[in-house]
Amino acid sequence: MLDDVSFELNEGEHLLVTGSSGSGKTTLAKTIAGKIFYKGSIRFNNDQPKIIFVEQHYFFKTLSNTNDFYYQQRYNSFDSDDAMTVIQELLTITSDENVIEELLTQLQLLHRRNDSLLHLSSGEHKRFQLVKAFLQDADIFIFDSPFTGLDVNSRKEVKELIERRSGESTIIVIADVENIPSAITYVAELDRGSLKNFSTLKEFERSSTSGFQPARFNGDIPLQHDSVEFDVAIKFENVSVAYGDKKILSNINWQVNRGERWLLKGANGSGKSTLIGLITGDHPQAYANGIFLFDRKRGSGESIWDIKRKIGFVSPELHWYYDKTISVYNTIASGFFDTVGVYKKLSEEQQKIVGAWLIFLNIKQKTQQALFSL
Repeated sequence: MLDDVSFELNEGEHLLVTGSSGSGKTTLAKTIAGKIFYKGSIRFNNDQPKIIFVEQHYFFKTLSNTNDFYYQQRYNSFDSDDAMTVIQELLTITSDENVIEELLTQLQLLHRRNDSLLHLSSGEHKRFQLVKAFLQDADIFIFDSPFTGLDVNSRKEVKELIERRSGESTIIVIADVENIPSAITYVAELDRGSLKNFSTLKEFERSSTSGFQPARFNGDIPLQHDSVEFDVAIKFENVSVAYGDKKILSNINWQVNRGERWLLKGANGSGKSTLIGLITGDHPQAYANGIFLFDRKRGSGESIWDIKRKIGFVSPELHWYYDKTISVYNTIASGFFDTVGVYKKLSEEQQKIVGAWLIFLNIKQKTQQALFSL
């Protein structure tokens, strides 16, 4: 996972850790934070520094002391009483509500002050993590992918908060080179667990390896072409979603015709994931609205699985709640079915398509690895 990594960071210096997927960035962060076993030595100026590690996803326990969350949970209002609200969780860090509200305002979360943690969107969870971190004092802050899922304004605010803390604490940020906070002074570039480059930010920007490097894939995308006949893929007629008096979506009218390609955009918490949840059938209010999929009104006899078979879907939440014990091969193969995992024998053609995807994505060597080991 990491191979003979050595570097030195002095007081007043701050580090960007970058590299391709699987290069060891998160492993390095967890190593510095003392969360995993390692060989070698890590020495700090302070023998017992306080390190705050902000992970990619916020893990918390319900009031019932469980953390066995499920994908559709954020849409179910009856679960909300089993989790702390935003303000309740933050008051466990500090009793100064003025400071809390200042940070919530800066990261556009004040309107979520009294909402359950279960109901935050992925982008709002990321901002909540950052608010919780910035309420604390630490010798070292480590931020793993802090900009992922944030809208443009939130990214700007996070960079400003990191800049403000850089005068008091050492900052280590895992991010791509397009999101470098101005406080950063050094860059560590990893490649397959090795330290490919360690240099000042200016040297890194001048080098030939700086700049965004697009992923390199092998050949054409190995698509499977289905013969589903329809004219209108999605049609919404006055679709609304509300939790009590709180409106999430209000009178949405929208139509996606066959062959069209849409970008759905909006600030974190604007309702994008809720809208998608209505399409996939994961939102419990999907059947209380006028929604048509593939020329057919939802609730007119089809099952949720009939719909899911026709939809390819990827999201941060799906990644978080997917069964991590499943192998890479079976995860890809499950796309042929309406299940998490594979419970049917693949046809010869399906096996060829899975093999083509493994090659295309440069992960054939990880075929039998479980997702948790990636």
